[in-house]
Amino acid sequence: SASWAENTSTANLYTPIVNLGLRAGGSQLEDFVDFIVPIWHQDNQHIFVNPRFLLGDEGNNQVNIGLGFRHLRPLR
Repeated sequence: SASWAENTSTANLYTPIVNLGLRAGGSQLEDFVDFIVPIWHQDNQHIFVNPRFLLGDEGNNQVNIGLGFRHLRPLR
């Protein structure tokens, strides 16, 4: 059986992913946007940045940024 990396073109590995969302709980409402931006890959190893912006009620805004490493293993 083929691995995820074998079924994914090189162009797709460098395509940023954008997630938009809305969370509601209690009396709070939050909007967020989250990105996964690939910056390097070699074989089945990938490095990406993951910035996230959160807009909350009453000025409770947040900005977070993460750096990630992923190693993809073939499915057996």
